[in-house]
Amino acid sequence: MNSVIVSGEFDVLKLSEADDEIFEDVMKKVGMAKRPLHVHQFKNTLLEWIKDPGKNENVPSYIRKADDVTLSPATARRLKLSSGSDIYSEPKRLIKDEYEQQTNQNVTPTSYKSEKKKIQPQQDTTPKQTERVAKDQTQHGLCLYYDDLLNITVLDKIVLDNLISSCILMIEDREEIIKPTTQRERNKVLLDILTERPYGTFQAFKDILKASDPHNSDVQELCCKMQCTESSDEQISCLDIHVEENAVKIQKNYKSLVHNIVSTTDVTDYLIGEDILQHEDREEICASGLTTNESNRRLLDKLLYKDRNAYFKFMEALMHADFKLMVHEVSNTEVTIQDKIFCQIGKYFSNKYIFLLEDS
Repeated sequence: MNSVIVSGEFDVLKLSEADDEIFEDVMKKVGMAKRPLHVHQFKNTLLEWIKDPGKNENVPSYIRKADDVTLSPATARRLKLSSGSDIYSEPKRLIKDEYEQQTNQNVTPTSYKSEKKKIQPQQDTTPKQTERVAKDQTQHGLCLYYDDLLNITVLDKIVLDNLISSCILMIEDREEIIKPTTQRERNKVLLDILTERPYGTFQAFKDILKASDPHNSDVQELCCKMQCTESSDEQISCLDIHVEENAVKIQKNYKSLVHNIVSTTDVTDYLIGEDILQHEDREEICASGLTTNESNRRLLDKLLYKDRNAYFKFMEALMHADFKLMVHEVSNTEVTIQDKIFCQIGKYFSNKYIFLLEDS
């Protein structure tokens, strides 16, 4: 029996590290390939198990490894993460805090589910601690409608613009979402990112999806079927927030900027003259065949990684292109604590998702 347990854990670890092609082949052999939703849920559960510090709680001691609490290669790389912008510097500290909690505290590891239900307060609570409630991705309400959302929706355009403006997804997330060549795969990346967020996303996503395509009967019918399963008393909080307020203003006005700047070339040329953008950036932003909206999305993507001075130069560029009303709206946008919390957590998870993709 002991040898079965040992080989069983070894096989599960191998499966968790397998590439997509091998994983799909295994699913075919065990008869799960025809149930994509179950495959999706199983894979996410497997990834959560690997990351769960309490996964070996009921496993015999000889199976446990001495390095169970050491950093994984992905976590080690994340600790070395160096942001190209002043906008956000928190991901490194969040990951370091999680590691220190596992290695420095003489506390028996708790399971993922028990952490979700109740978080015991620490005696030495310092101002730099960050608290968050982790959601079980496989139990997210959107998983019930996963196949329909993959096949009958377009999530990487207007829906994504609105999710970004609501601070539910980040501008950084868009880079990963638009990489796949098919609509279905782009939808999949967006849904996977969305269901990993530790704050409530179901109802906001449903409302945004419904408003994005009011004349599509399939989408409207799907929205009518979608029932929210999220707890209304769930709270997310962060202490010691490091998010640039002007970056949040751009985030909250993302949809408006994408859909209302009609002279992207003028704005881009001004920013080149101010040494914020380079001529190579202009070739990407204003490439032939792009819609104005897509050019604006690329422009905002570029500005994301510039220093904080880029915000003020961007406002000047909008004034220069005669978008005075837009400058007024962006400058006077209210940024709440909740907005900053969502952005801080969202940016942390954006970086985490990118490294998971690199390791897969």
